[in-house]
Amino acid sequence: MSTEHKAVLIFLGVSLTKVMIPEITDTDLVSLLKSSGMGDEEAAAVLRGCCTSEKVRILRKLRGSLLEGIHEKQAVLDKVDNLIWAAEHGGTL
Repeated sequence: MSTEHKAVLIFLGVSLTKVMIPEITDTDLVSLLKSSGMGDEEAAAVLRGCCTSEKVRILRKLRGSLLEGIHEKQAVLDKVDNLIWAAEHGGTL
């Protein structure tokens, strides 16, 4: 991704905090979408005639889908850990 950043000042209570927001190119966005499981045509379609608010909506939906997948994998990992623990502490597989 690009190394360019925009500085944004955010008011937090009584102090200001400087937050660096990286610029993202269309190429970066398509690459991100493809690496998250979206197809080439689907990722390219996001860019065509797509305003920022629509891109954010799509990214939020994608984030939710990715997080759901992580939770599913975590549940499987927990079960494997339980089997390992049980086997190491006298249980049978």
